[in-house]
Amino acid sequence: MKNGVLLLNSARSLLIVEEDLKDALESGKISVATLDVVSTEPICADNPLLKTPNTILIPRMVRSTKEAKENLMNTVYTRLF
Repeated sequence: MKNGVLLLNSARSLLIVEEDLKDALESGKISVATLDVVSTEPICADNPLLKTPNTILIPRMVRSTKEAKENLMNTVYTRLF
């Protein structure tokens, strides 16, 4: 594949080797990765993707209640601002 591609993974299975993804992000092979699933949930503090600034981890909220979504958004907003 070309250098600088964008990766979007919304699969519920373990399709990505996180250490390899970290290496690809650091080298520029992949410019940005967006994921809503990681190998261990909740995410472990030593997950290599937490150390890459060009990784976006998003919550999987498709089946969540309205209240859960509001709680998450309030938490994110509070931490950002």
